[in-house]
Amino acid sequence: MKFIPKLLLAAATVTMIISCDNDDETITSVNAPSNYSFERNGQTSVSYSGQTDRILMAEEVLDGLKDPSTSLNTLQAQFDHTQGQNNFSDPALNSSTKSVRSKVAASSDYFSSNSVDQSSIRADFDGWISSQVNELYDNGAWVSTTASLV
Repeated sequence: MKFIPKLLLAAATVTMIISCDNDDETITSVNAPSNYSFERNGQTSVSYSGQTDRILMAEEVLDGLKDPSTSLNTLQAQFDHTQGQNNFSDPALNSSTKSVRSKVAASSDYFSSNSVDQSSIRADFDGWISSQVNELYDNGAWVSTTASLV
């Protein structure tokens, strides 16, 4: 009986020595490329600066949607932005050729041959912007709705 604990201790010791072999792999570092290229049919499909402009534009549109003093014309102009118009607080965005609207329902896979659906979805966005101003801001619902959230 005294032999079994010693045998188990010896077996455990041998198992630990064998399993603790140094088999760590060398970790190599990953170098990110300075440029990314996403191509479809041999043409780039991503413009970093264009995406950044649209994100910043969308943030100002969202800020306007949360501010009942923002007019419907201002919100629509920000959403539809035309280069050179002073729709944003950042002059760089005002000089941009980009707009938020241009990327709504803009997937070439789904809408390149289906302008009816694309127009319908864009009209939905126009309706939502209009409803924000006409139904929430103008009739006082904005004040009572936001007050109930506090």
